[in-house]
Amino acid sequence: MQANTNATDDTIDFALPGCTSSTPCTISLTSGELLIANNGTLTITGPGADALSVSGNNLSRVFNVSPGAIVIISDLKITGGRTGNGAASVATGASGQDGTSGGGIYNDGGTLTLNNCNVSGNVTGNGGNGGPSGIRRQRYSRRDRRQGGNGAGLYNNAGVLTLNNTTVSGNTAGNGGAGGGGAQNGGRGGDGGKGAGIYSLNGSLTLTNSTVSGNNAGSGGPGVSAGFNGGSGGTGGDGGGIATPTGVRRL
Repeated sequence: MQANTNATDDTIDFALPGCTSSTPCTISLTSGELLIANNGTLTITGPGADALSVSGNNLSRVFNVSPGAIVIISDLKITGGRTGNGAASVATGASGQDGTSGGGIYNDGGTLTLNNCNVSGNVTGNGGNGGPSGIRRQRYSRRDRRQGGNGAGLYNNAGVLTLNNTTVSGNTAGNGGAGGGGAQNGGRGGDGGKGAGIYSLNGSLTLTNSTVSGNNAGSGGPGVSAGFNGGSGGTGGDGGGIATPTGVRRL
């Protein structure tokens, strides 16, 4: 679904009657993620992160911010986002696929600001298992397996991400896929997903009075035993809270 279809600034105000901290409400997505296009500035406001949740219903990501879009989200809880597992390979010598990143929010080159929000309980997909090898599989070949998805709470891809008075907690990155078996050497397991709370790649990340805690990076996938040598397990994901491999982070 697309959240803003008009090429003008727009505001969505979730002023729902009866939604309070003592009687919280949930908006559950049933038709997939909310895609926010580059159509002016979109401001989304709720009654409070403890009063209203927008949930992916454990079926889809919650928000997808398009390149160039300017989005301000305030006083909401973003939860229940889930991205897909990478497809396993059944072909000889072929790789599985990476788990999909950005469980709660994927910021794809937009400018995204979160004020007084809670991003929690989101999950990224597991990496797909590698295919079998007909003759020989090099023990450390990266073609065997794929890693779990990164950024279970938020994934910032070359965008500008700002968090003010926001909590990012209880998000879980996907596990690595199992390595493909070989006649002589077993395949290495895939790496676990990184930056379970926030993963920022080639972008800018600023946090003010915000908390990132209790997030879980993915586990490495298992290596597969083979004729002579068993494959090694994959490496656990880095940065359970925040991973910024090439981004700029300001706290």
